[in-house]
Amino acid sequence: MEAIKLIIKTCIILCSWFAFTATHGQEMTNMGVFTAGETSDIKVSGLSNEGTITGEGDWTIEGSVTNEGSADLDGNTVVYSPDLAIIGGSNSITFSNLEINVPDSVMLTTHIVVKDTLRLINGMLNINGYSISLDSTGLLTGEAETRRIYGDSGFIYLGNQHFVNEQSYINVGGLGIDVNFKGQTNPGAVDFIRHYTTTGLAERIVQITPEVNSALEADVILHYFDSEIEGDENLLELHESTSGSTGWAKIPATLNTSTNTMEFTDRTSLYYYGFTSTSASAPLPVELLSFSGEKLKQAVRLEWQTASEHNNDHFIIQRSADGVQFSEIGTMKGKGTAHHTSTYEYMDVSPLAGINYYRLLQKDSSGHGTYSDIISIHFGNDLSQAFSIYPNPISHDAQRLYLQLPAEDAAVITIFNSQGKVILHEASVATALVEIDMKRLNAAPGELLFINVTSSVSQFSCKLVVH
Repeated sequence: MEAIKLIIKTCIILCSWFAFTATHGQEMTNMGVFTAGETSDIKVSGLSNEGTITGEGDWTIEGSVTNEGSADLDGNTVVYSPDLAIIGGSNSITFSNLEINVPDSVMLTTHIVVKDTLRLINGMLNINGYSISLDSTGLLTGEAETRRIYGDSGFIYLGNQHFVNEQSYINVGGLGIDVNFKGQTNPGAVDFIRHYTTTGLAERIVQITPEVNSALEADVILHYFDSEIEGDENLLELHESTSGSTGWAKIPATLNTSTNTMEFTDRTSLYYYGFTSTSASAPLPVELLSFSGEKLKQAVRLEWQTASEHNNDHFIIQRSADGVQFSEIGTMKGKGTAHHTSTYEYMDVSPLAGINYYRLLQKDSSGHGTYSDIISIHFGNDLSQAFSIYPNPISHDAQRLYLQLPAEDAAVITIFNSQGKVILHEASVATALVEIDMKRLNAAPGELLFINVTSSVSQFSCKLVVH
């Protein structure tokens, strides 16, 4: 029997004492305005929102959550499903407290914001190339070997953290990062991002961005799970990069396989950190010389060269519209083991309108993978395919706002307030990732800002919600 659906097309406000339970497997579809009063209790077998949901009521959702409107669930939300549950939709979802309690996993197909606590009670959370933004006081709890966040890409963000000469390690929001800023230099507001990747021996790359990033005396402990490790745990080494994509170099660190930690100390600056191995017994499968693309009339031609190959099985060619979530568009057989220059070519005969992001996933004979750098090719004039902003919504006390722009095209960024006044104007921005100091915007809670990005070929606009 098909599940009964409860459809709301008007304005409903639940009083604080109200308890609502959908029976007979009812799914709730909201097309109006639904406000859940404080301490009200809503139980549904699925939630689809095309209107506006607000309020401090508690939700128990035994199924998937889809948001095509505006959803700010300001109470406690428990997602439970006997099958794979999805939190998705075309718009982001804001939760106050979110609990994951599933026998299998929950998969994100949209960005989410968690104001207070993201708690994993049972099951896995597949970030699936999307983002989880925690408020400055947000917390991730409950992660363990069999219940944790994972994914081939995506990230979890916690910003605006402050430390002053602590002289002891501080756990940062449950992200598996402990820091000790023991020196006299105040790092100011510090942003932490845990990126997910299949590159290296562990699934995570940690980004630490202090407002003041020089003359620090910082000690850091990074945690990991055994289930994240592919290969010999004893070969783990820590590598650092200032950009997160190239220039990775090994740094001194102490590995403790009993506590699953890697500690590095006395750093004067902090950047990106990844777990990998450069053991002589495990050479890099491919030494990539170049990776480039060329726009043709009806296609994009991709070309790459390798200087040498070791047990190289094949390449997977991946494409993305936003530079975050990639999908496979083709494969190319590798040369196995070769000690000479090899050239490969792939033709994308159905490129996307706008910016096409490409990367290579090289697979060796044992199944391990390594990503190339990302390149972008403009095909058409839709800048929205290449533009992203995070976190959005953003807390009024956040330190930085990040804008992802097309890498090869200079752009002009203008931000207006709700009265139409220009509060920021940046001309000739030619970097792929732009960081904006939130102090320059002077935004108040509840304010709505408008961002306009103009390049030589197109224009894109979006709204920024400040809470």
